Formats: sequence, C-alpha cells, structure tokens
Amino acid sequence: MGASSSGLLDEAKASHIKGLVESSFQSFSEFYRQQYPAAYFGHLQQEVESKKQERGLLLTQRPRPDPEDVLFQGKARFSSWDDRKGKEKYVVLKKNYSVEIHESQETFLRGAAAKLVLQPVGGTALISEHEAQTLLDQACSGVLNGLKEDSSGASSSPEGFAVLLHLPHTALYRFLFQNESEQHHFLSALQSCIRHHCLDPWSDASYESQAFIHALRLYRQQKNCYECWEILLGSEEQVLAAQFMEEVLPWLQSQLQNKVKGKKTERIRLWLATVHAAYSVVLEQLKPALEALRAESGASASANQGLVRANLDQITASQSFLLDKIQGCVREEAERVCSEFISPYLPSVLEALTENIGPALKEMRQTLQAQIDSALEEGGGGTQVTKKVSSLTTTGLEKCYQQVERLKEDLSGLRQRFELSSTERLVLWAHLDMEKLLDSAVYTFELFLRTSARLQPDQYSVKTDRAKERVLKQLDYDSRLVQKRLYEEALLQITLPTLTRRVDSSWKNELQQFEQYIFSDFSSFLLVQNVYQDVLTNLLTQEIQKVLQEAMSKTSSNLLLDTSDLAISQYSLLGQTSISSTPSNPELQALEVPPTIPKSAPDSDKNPTVEPEREIVPPVIVVTEDTNETPSDPVMDLLKYESSDSESVKMWEENSDNDPLEVLESLTSFEDALDEVPQNDTPEIEIEFQV
Repeated sequence: MGASSSGLLDEAKASHIKGLVESSFQSFSEFYRQQYPAAYFGHLQQEVESKKQERGLLLTQRPRPDPEDVLFQGKARFSSWDDRKGKEKYVVLKKNYSVEIHESQETFLRGAAAKLVLQPVGGTALISEHEAQTLLDQACSGVLNGLKEDSSGASSSPEGFAVLLHLPHTALYRFLFQNESEQHHFLSALQSCIRHHCLDPWSDASYESQAFIHALRLYRQQKNCYECWEILLGSEEQVLAAQFMEEVLPWLQSQLQNKVKGKKTERIRLWLATVHAAYSVVLEQLKPALEALRAESGASASANQGLVRANLDQITASQSFLLDKIQGCVREEAERVCSEFISPYLPSVLEALTENIGPALKEMRQTLQAQIDSALEEGGGGTQVTKKVSSLTTTGLEKCYQQVERLKEDLSGLRQRFELSSTERLVLWAHLDMEKLLDSAVYTFELFLRTSARLQPDQYSVKTDRAKERVLKQLDYDSRLVQKRLYEEALLQITLPTLTRRVDSSWKNELQQFEQYIFSDFSSFLLVQNVYQDVLTNLLTQEIQKVLQEAMSKTSSNLLLDTSDLAISQYSLLGQTSISSTPSNPELQALEVPPTIPKSAPDSDKNPTVEPEREIVPPVIVVTEDTNETPSDPVMDLLKYESSDSESVKMWEENSDNDPLEVLESLTSFEDALDEVPQNDTPEIEIEFQV
C-alpha cells in the first residue's frame, strides 16, 4: 500500500530529520530533568498526607477488561484510500484498542500474528468518502497548491458499506462491509478504540505523567505556543512524536515542494508515503531515548528520597512561603487579565458546553431506559436480558455522540480569543465519560440480573423494575457529578493558556528574583515556574467557580448539580468525598490541582475548588465517619471494589443472601433522604446567559 513506501525520503533527508529530533529532544530533556524531582516531591508529599481516595460515584464500575477480549471481528475488504477494490481480510478489534488485520478467520483462530496492526491514536473514523477526501486534501494542502481533482480521483465510490480510518502522519484506510449492520457495529467499536487509545494513557495520575506534562508545556511555551492540553493524545512517545512532527513537516515540505509532481492522486500518494516514513523515523528514535530519560530521572529521584523525607516539613514550609510571595506580586495583574480577557466570555463557553453535553447525557439515559424496558418485555430470563442490555455499551450512543460533536462548531469562535487550536480532545473526553457512565450503569444492572435467579417468579417482575429505577437514579446522580467536573476542567484548559501568556508578558522575566527564597538543598524540588503556574491556575479556578455558582443559582436546568445534590455528594455518600475525588486525568492534576501547594498553607485562596462550595451550600444530610468506631460497610466497600468480574458478583451474593435488590437499594439509600427534604419550588434550573 502507499504508506508502506518511503516515498521521497532518502537517507540524507532521514539523517537530517534524526538530527532535528535529537536537537529537539535535548531541549525537552532539560525541562523533563527539572520537572521530575519536583513531581517526585509532590508524590512523596501526598503519601505523607495520606489523602483519602474514594470514588464519589454510585454506579459500580466494571473491572478492567482483559486486553484480549474481542470488541469486533468480521470479514471486510481492506485497502488504502487509493485502492477502490481491496482484498478480503479478517478484521479484529480487541480491548487493547488496536486494529488487527488478519489474512483470514482461520489464521486468527490459530493464533497467528496479525498481518498489520494499526494504532488509532488521533484517528478519525468516517463513513463519507467526501469527508475522507477533504481530510486528505487538508493533510496534503502544502503539495497540492490548489490542484483540482483529476478524472481518476472522481470515480464512483466503491460498492459496499464503507468505514474510513484516517490516521495522522500515516494513511487513510478503507474497510468495506457487506451490510449496514456490520458497518454500524464496526464503526462504533472503532470509535471506542480511538477514544481509549487517545485518552487511556492519561487516566493514571502518576507523578511521571505530571513531570512529562509540565516539561511539554514549558517546551511549547519556549516556542511561543501556550496550549498543551489538546496535544495530549496517545502515549508519551506518540505525543512527543506528534510535537516533533510539527517541526519536521515544514522543513520536509520545503525540501520536496518542487519534487512532488503529477496528478492530484499521485501527489497525495507520494506525500503520504513520505510523511509516514518520516513519522516512523521520529517514533523509532524517540522510544529508546524517552525510555532512557525516564530511567535516568527515576534513578536520580530515588537517590534523593531520603533527603526529601527527612526535610519534608521544611520543604513544604518553604513552598508555602514562596507561593505567598509570588501570589502577592502577580495577583493584581492576573486578576486584571481575567476581568478583561477571560471572565466576560466564560458564561458563553459554559453555555455551549451545557447545551451540547447535557442533552446528550439525557438522550443516553432515555436510550438505556428504552433498551432495558424492551429487554424486560421480551423476557427470556436474566441471561437473555443481560445479553440484550449489554449490547448497548458498544452500539447505542451514536445520536448522543453527534450532539456532543456540535461543540466543534459552537466553540470554533474561541480559536483566536483563547488560542484553542482544536476541540477534538474535549469532544473525545466527553464521549469517553459518556461511554464509561453507560457501561457502569449496564454493569450495575447486570450484577442484579446475575443474582436474580434466587427470586421467586412472582417477585421477579416487581423487583426487576425497582432495580431498573435504582440504576437510572444512580445514573442521574453520577451524570451530574461527571458534568460538573467536566465543565470545570474544560473551562480551565480552554482559558489557562491565554491567562498565562498575558501575565507572562509582564512577569516571566521577573521570576528569577524569587529563586532567593529557595534553599539550595531544595532547589531541585521547588521550582519557581511551577509555583507561578499554580498561582495562575488557582486564580483562574476561582473565577470559574464564580461562573458555575452563578449558573447554578439561576432558574431551571438540571444540566448542572443543584445545591442539594452537591451537599449530598460531599457530606453524605462516602464521608466527605468531593467531586474532585472522581477519577481525573493527570494533566489536570499537573495544571488544575497542583501538588506543589501544601494543604496546610494558611491562605484560604489556595484551595478554591471545594471550599467556596462548602461555604455557599450547607449540607442537607451529614453522616459522621469515625474509622475507629464504625465498622466497615460492605455496601460502601462494594462501591470502591475493583477486582475480577467473578469476585464482584460474589460480593453481591454475600451482601444480599436473601434478596439481590437489597444491595442495589442500599447503594442509593442516601438519595431517598432527598424525598424528605424540602426542595426548591423550581427544582430544575434553566441557565440563561447575558454575554
């Protein structure tokens, strides 16, 4: 196929690209070596603080899947974009979220290695040939120079039901299926693979990930590019390769501008092959280099572990003092920038988020309810009902996802105002949150169904209906928590680059003066640049909280948490677990909730995310938790339990010997208290914005 050739990339050009990558990597390495000890200190600091980590969600999360589990398998005619016929292959998507191309079903069943394995990082799945061609034209615009379509490129679309996969710096692939049902199933599974491949590497909030993100942010700022969040798609190697390709492609295009000739189709084929070869050179060079850098930094940090632990209190005190000094200097300028360039536009951004994500989640709930009702009406026992409901997790959310896709258009006006180059990551993130919510709801209902065989026949219908209502109630609650977290973090990541750039123009060159407040022994663990970034992040977070509180105070919309739900979530369900205790991305810990700000610091502005809410919203129900006197609650343990599927079912059985509904009802027993608490006259609030 076209992507297998090196195109116009000869040895001389490949060698030059290696030199560019080596130079860029050395620059990145300097930032990484600085950031790693600081991130390691934050890690040790959190260990000592023994921060309680509990999930604030009610639905039971499905255990981590086996990477060998199959999402999709079937025959398809597979080809590159310029081959209209293709050859029949056996396509397999597993829960390692790669795309495997096998010669046949027989070779797959024999355990033979796949003929081709595609990593769909940053990929786009389409069913429109026209949209796919537009993507190609955009990727190759530098060598097309406005060249119009030639007659060969205007041929009719291939027969069959096509799914096209565009991979940046790689190629465009076509999968042709015999019927629409197979196309639909494959497309849904492929889009799930893209989401997981892009975002799963950042679901683990490790200090190594935070060091990488801080280093990448500073590296990009050095090149006058302040946005960083949007590029975090895929593994660290893939992210860094994408960053370096932004630097390689302009040089490559300048070298080949006059050598890429011929008709449009030939130019595209030649350019894609050349870019793919260059990307392979970059990625192959980065993998061992980044691995060695991690090992070197890890060994150095471990060697300093004793120093950090012995002086942790003193380092923390120095950190708090430094933060106060920097905040006192930059606060006035940062608040001025917020009031002039950010705060006036936050309500309109929030409105765009709520108008698209909120209705999509409502649609998801309705779809789940309809699917459960349909499965229960058809009957067939718990096994058949489980099978039909479970199928919804991979094929049932297309309309919901399309609603969220509108964010790309609604937020397009922010590209210049807030330096937002792309909303792709935001959309993927919202899609993945929806996918996880639905999967947890289905799994929670499955657990009930698997233990429902003990029910008497005359009880099955009534208690199954009650279980369904409980699951839907939990889904409503969890959806609100997830929405609020998503809105907070999206607003922060969209606007933080603008605040940083504008304040940098006045203060970046003045930061060196604060080095005097750091003891030389602690200079590896306390970085002025990081504390400065933390100050800006906290100030912006306060502005975002004001906008959210104002939106929640207005009448009619359950798109955001109302105050009673917020109080319940913080004080009743799992002790004092806050919204931020739900799983979050490490880049948000690195940028939004900085580990370098000690909790013991006296300044009340240092933790703006939760405290303003606790002051404004009084708790409706307070459950005091005393770990020394209160025995472990098996239902609450079940909420936090993550193990194999069989063990999860076993816990349900052990905790509800007589009635499997008891466990499910216990999970939301606190919610019933809401029925006894006087509610607002208008429990649903409509968000109205004046911009």
